[in-house]
Amino acid sequence: SSNMKYCIILLSFFFTSLSNASEINRNDLTEPENINDLKVQIQWVNPAAIRAYLDDTKTALGEKAPALYEKLSRLETLLPEVQQALSGNASSETIDKARKVLTLKREVILANPLLDMDKIIVARYRLGDKARKAMGTSMGTSTANYNSLFSNSRKWYEAEIDILSNLRHDIESSRIYKPEADVPVSDIQLHWDADRLLFSSLDEDRKWQIYEMNTDGSGLHQKITVDEPDLEFCDANYLPDGKVVATTNIGYNGVPCVHGDDVVANLVSYDPETRALRRLTFDQDGNWSPIVIPNGRIMYTRWEYTDLTHYFSRIVMHMNPDGTENKALYGSGSYFPNSTFDMKPLSKHSSRFIGIISGHHGTARSGRLVIFDPAKSRKEEKGMIQELPFKDRPIVPIIKDELVEGVWPQFMKPFPLNEKYFLVACKPAKDALWGIYLVDVFDNLTLIAEQEGEGLTAPIPLVKRETPPVIPSKIKPGGKEATVFIQDIYEGEGTQGVPRGTIKALRIFAYEYAYILAPSDHDAQGIQSGWDIKRVLGTVPVEE
Repeated sequence: SSNMKYCIILLSFFFTSLSNASEINRNDLTEPENINDLKVQIQWVNPAAIRAYLDDTKTALGEKAPALYEKLSRLETLLPEVQQALSGNASSETIDKARKVLTLKREVILANPLLDMDKIIVARYRLGDKARKAMGTSMGTSTANYNSLFSNSRKWYEAEIDILSNLRHDIESSRIYKPEADVPVSDIQLHWDADRLLFSSLDEDRKWQIYEMNTDGSGLHQKITVDEPDLEFCDANYLPDGKVVATTNIGYNGVPCVHGDDVVANLVSYDPETRALRRLTFDQDGNWSPIVIPNGRIMYTRWEYTDLTHYFSRIVMHMNPDGTENKALYGSGSYFPNSTFDMKPLSKHSSRFIGIISGHHGTARSGRLVIFDPAKSRKEEKGMIQELPFKDRPIVPIIKDELVEGVWPQFMKPFPLNEKYFLVACKPAKDALWGIYLVDVFDNLTLIAEQEGEGLTAPIPLVKRETPPVIPSKIKPGGKEATVFIQDIYEGEGTQGVPRGTIKALRIFAYEYAYILAPSDHDAQGIQSGWDIKRVLGTVPVEE
């Protein structure tokens, strides 16, 4: 019956082979085979959180609001009986009631006007019988938190880019790109005009390259083309002036803790008009997740091994698109969190951003979902506004290598709809699938789409956004000198407690980072010592 059609917990997709981007497959909503999925989804039915969401959006919902409140009342009536029955051996009647609860929740939450755009770009990975065990590294990301994509195993993948639509009912899926070869698809980024996108994949030589295409699947081409055959590129994003920022192996450095085996990724800018390539960062270890924030600067993750604690050193940085005024934004001098990935600004009106916190070893490129505000603090938990979906749970600054091992839910690739509501890839439990969820600050975690045997990630609304301002370049091409200003050497954390007037000079030195497979690592230099050769340049006096 039509009623049973909508008594669902999970969205299940069956995709036929699509020969071009114009073909659309309508997917019927089907019942789950796994009773554990039902229990996991019921666990995240929170009537108080749903009511808080309705109270927040009722003005925008307008005449739809009364009916949604009535559905919430029906949900509240059914839920206690369902929760009690599911704690034991659930009958078919209990299962039907549980499905009804989840249908009511879905109808209420997905009525959110922020979903009126009704089109979401996603990356789809076909994982077969490994889908329920898969973590983020199964879907085109690095193999560890200390890897760049250049160190990825480049193994077999079956990946594609799709657009999901009709989100509140029978979801429709339109494939816009599927590689001809068994290669990953990663780092999808939509242009502000919403007419084209960038992504990373492998070329015919299985080297990482940046590709661009229109959002209807047409116009596919390699975005960065250079005359250096051994350069690879990934993790790209658009810049407001028409250039792109990307990571590359341009420094030929190797990660010292693994004997230089893993390739270091630094940031570059590239001008498609002139093919001019300019290096922006000169770091010992990886740069990741570059994104332009509303003031026109680039926010990114920097893994800084240079003379720092090695397990707790992935710092959120920001800089101008020309590489100048590079500064720490969050986590400098902190032991918690170990890593922050996939940052996204919440709006042009605040300094807040959302990101994924993770560890060093163990679970990689997925973890806990946190809202940060550097205006409150730039260290540890002090600037963390809220963990989602745990608004009432204090954030404890745990100092631990494998920070998110065994932690559920796991999240990756969040995308803010505004400062309260977020699309995100989520795996809610150990044996659950990676699906697309709507999460909010009120503790609602609501499944939008998942598919047995697959993993869905990287949700991006297909809508136009305001282009950030262009920051004029401050560099002098060809210049060989730099002027460094230290306004007052006694200000800042490094010299706290040092009596004024006691510092007479600064010794200036340069770091020499090891190349790929070069013998500068923790065996050669010392396990917890500095891992770099330092070249002394001289000393300069400090003014009184």
